[in-house]
Amino acid sequence: HLPAHLQQLLMESLGKRARTDGGARGVSCPVVWGAGGSCDAAHSVLQALLAGAQVVCTELLDADDADDASGLLRAQAQALSELLARGGDAAAPSGARPVVRVTLERLDARGVGALIALYEHLAVSVAALWDIDPFDQPAVERLKTRTAELRAPADGQRGAA
Repeated sequence: HLPAHLQQLLMESLGKRARTDGGARGVSCPVVWGAGGSCDAAHSVLQALLAGAQVVCTELLDADDADDASGLLRAQAQALSELLARGGDAAAPSGARPVVRVTLERLDARGVGALIALYEHLAVSVAALWDIDPFDQPAVERLKTRTAELRAPADGQRGAA
């Protein structure tokens, strides 16, 4: 569930344009995508990361002791990080892509806790640098308000029937 937690943490905390002074910022928040193992690594996303026109900074997380007896997951993480970093071939004709690979020695509570602490620190630090409130949710609140507005007439019609 780590990708889902990081989506909530980073995209919700940093996914806004409004600065604390009311102005707008032009920097985009990170997009978090992923799941455990390689089965959920959709070919379309990998194709876009490796050969798409848009350069995307990519972070890969893995663990040396993951439940991977065949070594497939570690080999795929290594291969993907190498292809992204090198670029310039048929797989990534647009050139090298920025990539960070974080590898835990052990996939245990301490390692996962350290990753969560790292990304929580990142979210708070980036919010301070971008001058945004990471705990404000204007888009979510507006969606809730508009949903209630749209449901109000329908709720009134149900009561009249």
